[in-house]
Amino acid sequence: MKKLSIIIPVYNEEKTVEQLLKKVLSIHFLVKDVEFLVVDDGSSDSSASIIAKFAKTHPHVTFIKHEKNKGKGAAVRTAIQKATGDYLVIQDADLEYDPAEINKLIEPIEEGKAEVVYGTRLKRLPNFSRDERTPKFLLHYLGNKFLSLLTSILYFSWITDMESCYKLFPKKAVDGMTINARGFEFEPEITAKLLKRGYKILEIPISTNPRSVDEGKKLDTFRDGRRAVLTLLRYRFEIDKRTFWLGTGVIVLAILMRFTDYHNRFGLAYDQAHDALLARYALEHWKLPLLGPFSSAGPFQTGGEWYWLIMIGTALYPSSFITPWIFMTVLYVFFVLLLMMLANDIGGKKFALIAGLLAAVSTSEIVQSTNLTNQSPLALVSLFGIWCAIKYLKKSSPKYLFWLGLCIGIGSSIHLSGVALGCLFIALLIVKRKLSVKGLLLFILGVFIPWIPVFLADSQNNFHNTKSMIQYYLHDQYQISLDVLGRRWLTYIGVFWPKEWAFIIGGFPVLGYVEIVLMVSIFIFRKYLTKQIMMLVLSTLFMITLLRYTHTPLFESYLVFIHPFVLLLTAWVVYLLFEWKKPVGILLLVIIMGATFYQDYLTVGAFLNNSADLADKQVATLTSKFPGQKFAVYTDLDLWKEKNYILSLYLAAKNMSDENGMKIGVAVEPKKNVLKAPVIEGQINDFQLYNLNTLPKKKLQKMGWRLVDGQSIYFDTEDWFTEHQ
Repeated sequence: MKKLSIIIPVYNEEKTVEQLLKKVLSIHFLVKDVEFLVVDDGSSDSSASIIAKFAKTHPHVTFIKHEKNKGKGAAVRTAIQKATGDYLVIQDADLEYDPAEINKLIEPIEEGKAEVVYGTRLKRLPNFSRDERTPKFLLHYLGNKFLSLLTSILYFSWITDMESCYKLFPKKAVDGMTINARGFEFEPEITAKLLKRGYKILEIPISTNPRSVDEGKKLDTFRDGRRAVLTLLRYRFEIDKRTFWLGTGVIVLAILMRFTDYHNRFGLAYDQAHDALLARYALEHWKLPLLGPFSSAGPFQTGGEWYWLIMIGTALYPSSFITPWIFMTVLYVFFVLLLMMLANDIGGKKFALIAGLLAAVSTSEIVQSTNLTNQSPLALVSLFGIWCAIKYLKKSSPKYLFWLGLCIGIGSSIHLSGVALGCLFIALLIVKRKLSVKGLLLFILGVFIPWIPVFLADSQNNFHNTKSMIQYYLHDQYQISLDVLGRRWLTYIGVFWPKEWAFIIGGFPVLGYVEIVLMVSIFIFRKYLTKQIMMLVLSTLFMITLLRYTHTPLFESYLVFIHPFVLLLTAWVVYLLFEWKKPVGILLLVIIMGATFYQDYLTVGAFLNNSADLADKQVATLTSKFPGQKFAVYTDLDLWKEKNYILSLYLAAKNMSDENGMKIGVAVEPKKNVLKAPVIEGQINDFQLYNLNTLPKKKLQKMGWRLVDGQSIYFDTEDWFTEHQ
């Protein structure tokens, strides 16, 4: 680095600008030649006169003045045009950032470790002992975290503080670059364009002294956050305003289809309540589950990553039991956005919009989005896997094989149906016809990593889980005949798949037939078959074949991993017809959308969440009759455990659960009161709520009743082998 240009945009900073200038000029930078470009952006206070006076006595300071306020982005843009240094860095004039820390950014440049360096404020948690505990600061902190995460996902490059002021980059990186931002959207725009030009961003931790709005902070979290999101999306897709708003309309449609009448639609049953209780207990007691739910296929467990995901959802707002469900539904909206991004990379804007529309109205996607079951995340994991495979097709970088392996490992450790994602790797090899030893080893490492928690837990349990899994795959699964499961090829291909394909997108089996036939036709004739689509077609065919030989019932929820494949291939068929003859493509899209909408109405419109209504009434009764009391929920393990698990979850979220609290339980009203316990709440939907305090714990246990809370569920899932021994 020969010369450094420090850009200082100023707007109404009369209280701090002179102090900042004195401080920045007193620092011994690691670069000998340094220039300072100070841009007054139409300040209405005395900032301009202070800077002008200071510049007269300091030859290294160049004063630039905007007659009218144009925004931070415009001020930086003006300075970039005047800069003569081979590297540029931005310094705010409000003293939040210590200019001495610019040297931290220069060091990796001088050492040849990076070309672009950002200072990150967010590689730490807020300091709750200072002013950082205020709601405004926390909102700003979380907003920055969200924007940085969105940047990382959209641009496939991990970054923790996209909004940081400290950005050090070479002048050549912005040569010929058109910067359109006028305000704070400069930060996402310059980040997006640097990443799209292939620059890797190295982040160095820095300290800051955040100021409040009363002290002069100009950033508006919601207004500027919204603009940042729009800027990131705009430059990721490089789309015009019309296409951008059409894409936004698709996301709005996806939100409406997933959140309308949410109370009656979110899945609340035994499994969901069980998993939510375990995750809540683990979160509250700083535990990390290594094992996941028991498999329905056999007496073994997969990885604990599923519980980690629920823990993240719960942590967002622990006071509400429904938070993890909403978190999962938001991820399904995010799935639509990511699918459009991937489709845009494969076939452009039109293909992206078609794929987004199909995903937004997909019946199976809508149904699964409100279910807190461990198959649910597989749609998103599968989509990431496809993205990694396509990146490898284009760039041949072994790192993408690692990420693909990681997706397959995570998918299979969350639910065993995720093993089918291995077909994507096989299809990739067939299409790519190239695999280095390094790439193979990275792929294997990626697959292995998500299974480490299972092996760690199993090593303490005499490898009982591994032995059971081997026993099932080598012997037990073959006890069920494929004929019994309805896997005759003719039935499987001619009945099962058109129906399941249509439930994902198409509405009715006849459209499932049409979509499959058109897809197969494209595969046979290959005229419009790109490498990416060839890989998707082969993966889908391999998955369908693998599932045919799987000795377990194929419920709709077990096919979640194949959703992105079906949606992308169906969208490709529609897109090709649209390109061939626009009216034909539009007609097919309208028919598919209309039929799917009707299926959505038939499927989703019939939902009634009686379990949630029952638990709401029971909690209201308990709160009314026993104010300030805490409760211990007991259940009969054979008959009524679902209702009691749900009630325990509701009470835990309201901090009304305690193992030493008043004993209660839900049961169907018996012909004879076998419990011989007083009734708290009369019959609601055939269920009654009982006061079990009159019954000793030993008697309850003898009658087959036991405590239901997060601790007992955690023990049964994570430490069951201890009791087994």
